[in-house]
Amino acid sequence: MRIPKSRALRPIPNITTILTPRHAHPRLPLIASRMASTTASGDGHAHKPAAGVSVADLPKTWHFTSSLPADSQYPTPADSHETPRNQIRPRQVRNAIFSYVRPEPAENPELLAVSPAAMRDIGIREGDETTDEFRQTVAGNRLHGWDEEKLEGGYPWAQCYGGFQFGQWAGQLGDGRAISLFETKNPATGVQYELQLKGAGMTPYSRFADGKAVLRSSIREFIVSEALHALRIPTTRALSLTLLRNSKVRRETVEPGAIVLRFAQSWLRFGNFDILRARSERPLLRTLATYVATDVLGGWEALPARLANPDDPKASPADPGRGVPSTEIQGPEDAAENRFTRLYREITRRNALTVAKWQAYGFMNGVLNTDNTSILGLSLDFGPFAFLDDFDPHSHGLARKA
Repeated sequence: MRIPKSRALRPIPNITTILTPRHAHPRLPLIASRMASTTASGDGHAHKPAAGVSVADLPKTWHFTSSLPADSQYPTPADSHETPRNQIRPRQVRNAIFSYVRPEPAENPELLAVSPAAMRDIGIREGDETTDEFRQTVAGNRLHGWDEEKLEGGYPWAQCYGGFQFGQWAGQLGDGRAISLFETKNPATGVQYELQLKGAGMTPYSRFADGKAVLRSSIREFIVSEALHALRIPTTRALSLTLLRNSKVRRETVEPGAIVLRFAQSWLRFGNFDILRARSERPLLRTLATYVATDVLGGWEALPARLANPDDPKASPADPGRGVPSTEIQGPEDAAENRFTRLYREITRRNALTVAKWQAYGFMNGVLNTDNTSILGLSLDFGPFAFLDDFDPHSHGLARKA
């Protein structure tokens, strides 16, 4: 669907009026409730909501930051926390997977919308969105797990990654305006998610940007991520949309700022590997690949085995099976495949499946660069996207766009 410029730039206050709890249901805007009230499986059937707990009582971990190397300028959370927030500026970060960085304070945040399906999937009880604790958490004003007096505990972080953009190497990119808060596992489903704020302020990876997100694009991300989930297309998710009334963000014009709390089982992308390869940081590349296999994808033995006949995939079963020991080498000597090949195969298959589902529903991701390609095959980055109305069998001259 192509949105005419005149419609896309319709005054923001009109949209805010629709979404603001004062003018609609005290909990949810109509558009969000219809879009996001599907069950976790996306079937849209009514059901009794799970009990859940408050956001304060969610079980929280920081396994990502305890397992992988941090930015050497802020090697501990205390080093980052004791640095004045306005001194954490963009720079090149080497030999690290992430940087410790806290969200910038959000003044007078106003919760505009929540996704009830997202609350259920995370394990947050219905009604918790009306509490100040929830509202301050999704605005980035609560540091859960952090002991302010002892200067220790779990701490937010931003990832370091690079990427190829439109066929060209773009160098270091990273989470320029996204900051992860913690991981939590829903005790009812056993699924773990990493909760992340988008639009929470500058990080070492902001480059020439301001670390902010505007309300207009935040509304789009909030709606489409939950819509794709309802269609059973693998995607990152959105829990809440918060307006920052005191934040005026310069884009084509001055616009109100916003924060989306989004979540995924992992926010790692191809770009996390790209930056390490480009810098010849091979030991760290191996460390990251091992982390993905063992901590994100369920272990080396959970990865798919080699096809029986790789030269004729149609002659092989769709699922070649799993359970191959991590030390086993498969295939002939001149085409031997080790456990890292199996990891590559799993990531490739997940993304192929997601792209097939995009095509089935006519969804077009406008920025499918390696910094926005998920290792889990999740739909990621909802900047310029659209749903196809009419098919035109034409491709870009360099075959990069269709």
